[in-house]
Amino acid sequence: MINVLLLHTESEAKLTNTHVYDEIERISFRLGRDFTQFIKDYKIVVQPDGIEEKIYGEHPKTGEPLLYFSASRGTLQPENWIKIPPYGTEGDIPDSAAGFALFFLTTTGMPFAPHHIDWADFVWICFEDRVGAIIEAFRVSGKSIFMRILMAYLIGLSP
Repeated sequence: MINVLLLHTESEAKLTNTHVYDEIERISFRLGRDFTQFIKDYKIVVQPDGIEEKIYGEHPKTGEPLLYFSASRGTLQPENWIKIPPYGTEGDIPDSAAGFALFFLTTTGMPFAPHHIDWADFVWICFEDRVGAIIEAFRVSGKSIFMRILMAYLIGLSP
């Protein structure tokens, strides 16, 4: 069993457990697998006699429960993701922003940046309304790679 403590940092960012849950849900939605099941507010400690014990803790400054990302060894390797239950994309048609996000991940090896999610949603709204889409964004935001992968995705959908 692997236990990793999350959010044990002294920071002015004021991140809360809710921020962590929201980010794990966003990642789960975009990757199509339910990684939320690995977030726990306790860690599991195996006693010498083999009995597992749940240990709860609180952040010393905020009082919030400590968060742990807990998974069996090897579970999070990509070849084992098929064993993780699907999340968020079931029922989506391939011609969707979520389908494109999975294609983007598969072809580039990178998940969407937060602004890419907005772009993909915007592009699909434009497709549905049968209007053109213009994306104006900051330098080095991934516009070129986003558009190249989008064109490859659309060509693959309708060769």
